[in-house]
Amino acid sequence: MKKLFLAIALMSAVIAANAQSGGFTYQDAANGQAVPPGIGGSDPNGGVLGGISVFTDRASFEAAAPGATNFEDLEDNNAGGAFQSCPAPVDSSNNNNCFTPGQFVDGLSLSPSTVGNNMVMLPPAFVPGLADFVIGAITFADTTFMDFSAPDIQAVGMDVFAGLAAGDVTITYRNSGGGTIGSTTVAGLGALPDSAFVGVLAVEPIAQIEIEAIGDNGELIDNILFGTVNNLPDPPAVPALQPAGLFILIMVLGAVSLLLLARRNAAK
Repeated sequence: MKKLFLAIALMSAVIAANAQSGGFTYQDAANGQAVPPGIGGSDPNGGVLGGISVFTDRASFEAAAPGATNFEDLEDNNAGGAFQSCPAPVDSSNNNNCFTPGQFVDGLSLSPSTVGNNMVMLPPAFVPGLADFVIGAITFADTTFMDFSAPDIQAVGMDVFAGLAAGDVTITYRNSGGGTIGSTTVAGLGALPDSAFVGVLAVEPIAQIEIEAIGDNGELIDNILFGTVNNLPDPPAVPALQPAGLFILIMVLGAVSLLLLARRNAAK
């Protein structure tokens, strides 16, 4: 009987070894570890979270997500180099003092957490050292929302600013149902013009991002890059049964048949 069980186990192993493989994974930029699917998580020190992998430099993010080709740097605008209060939401359909149709990237809208409040766009040199336009909620008590209209956005990167005072900035990523995919915090960010790049790859589509300067310092963003994620390729598919595996399977089945026949003859 032990030999019979051994033969069956061997046969199962052969079938499993020859089964087709599939599926893909995402990797963390820092250590190459796979990011497991998850429903969220938070790590104030950055790193791999429940549903996202975090990149702290733009070059690594762009290399991992070449499909993230939608870009908004805010430089094409109607502000004329001046401080501007922008009606919300800010999107490609705007026709106002900040943007006219076609100036702002398609597929993205920016708004404050309080409906009816405006966004603010600060020009270069608003503070010494600020080189580009930046945008965020005009009221310090509000947080800034980014909403995506495309259903397949899994890669998003941006420059993040803490505002007029140094502090931490928390970024939360949500799916279309409002559930948290993951979140990360940029700790100890200096006041304007200090900034940090934060890019993520998510295990499911991102519908909304919330950016919050802890302590209501007035978070701001710039140089937004978004699009599809670069899925790691599937391992090569293995035929259901290779010739060697098929031969072993036939030999195992033959051995099992002979064993059963011998037991039957011995019992007579």
